[in-house]
This record gives sequence, C-alpha cells and structure tokens, in this order.
Amino acid sequence: MDKHIQKALAIAKGCKVETPYDIYMFCSESEANEFCEYVNSDPEYSDPKIGPIVEHCYFINKAYPDE
Repeated sequence: MDKHIQKALAIAKGCKVETPYDIYMFCSESEANEFCEYVNSDPEYSDPKIGPIVEHCYFINKAYPDE
C-alpha cells in the first residue's frame, strides 16, 4: 500500500498557507507564495516523512541564507 499522499500541495490563501502537514501565517502574500513555490517544487514533498522536513528547510534557509 502506498503511504504517500497522492500529491501534497501547499496552498496560499492570502497570508495564510495550508499544507497537508501544518498551517502557517506569513507577513505578506508574496512570502506565502514563495513558501508554496519552494515546498511544491520539491519532488519528495508528498512523502509524509519528508514533507514536514521540506517545510522546515524553507525556514532554515530563510534564517541562514549563506550557509
């Protein structure tokens, strides 16, 4: 049995983003859209074990862009 979500998508509704794994609030719609583009472009995002890590990597990369 396939344990993957068929196709995980992060969806921005204004500054709010709903994902299969969590809900986030951003300061602007452009930040919300940037997050969605980042996570939705990862080919392993639909894997429930990897998807939340992809989301957290976005925030780590924003906090430490030169590392």
